[in-house]
Amino acid sequence: RRLREVLETPSNSEPDPQSYSDMAPPPDDHEYGQFGGGVPSTYDDGYPYTDIAEPAEVESGFDAGFSDGVLMRALGLIALHPPAALLVADEMLPDDSDRTANLLREVVALVRETPDMSTAALLGYWTNTDEGEALSAAAAKEVIDTENEINEHLVAILNKLSRDRRVNLLRTRAQELKSVPYTELSNEQKRELVSLTTEIRQLSGRD
Repeated sequence: RRLREVLETPSNSEPDPQSYSDMAPPPDDHEYGQFGGGVPSTYDDGYPYTDIAEPAEVESGFDAGFSDGVLMRALGLIALHPPAALLVADEMLPDDSDRTANLLREVVALVRETPDMSTAALLGYWTNTDEGEALSAAAAKEVIDTENEINEHLVAILNKLSRDRRVNLLRTRAQELKSVPYTELSNEQKRELVSLTTEIRQLSGRD
């Protein structure tokens, strides 16, 4: 089922990090083993993070710059049942500037203004526009039609994307710390790296 695919797709898998058990001033590089196993003198691939893959985007054939990824799935679900957009909190919305993300924000804002909006009214709002064609095409691809299932799928999709964005932000900060030789990290920075590791694991469902 599509909901299972949304929840189980490992778009941001993380390896088990090596934990630092001592926050005292770091020893020489050759003594890194006390921090949880043999640690290389530089942060090579796999320690404590590997790159987190971005959610896959597949070209849809839309000529107007819309991507046929999970955001279009969310739009298709809302087109089938517009009141589902009322479940979308601001923090669940993407902050990207591409046309698909912009359309999702516009659709959610429109439904908030007219909570009882129907599918016909929603599609009619964008009649004879690229946005309207994209919404119609996205809705036509969906096979579920019950309100509860649509609501459940929509929330699952956007929650996962929100987690992905948070993990990517954390990973970026972790990479900044990893670019510094371990012996030059302050105790505060080492604690931050451990905290980043923990949160990434939690958000990635590895704890």
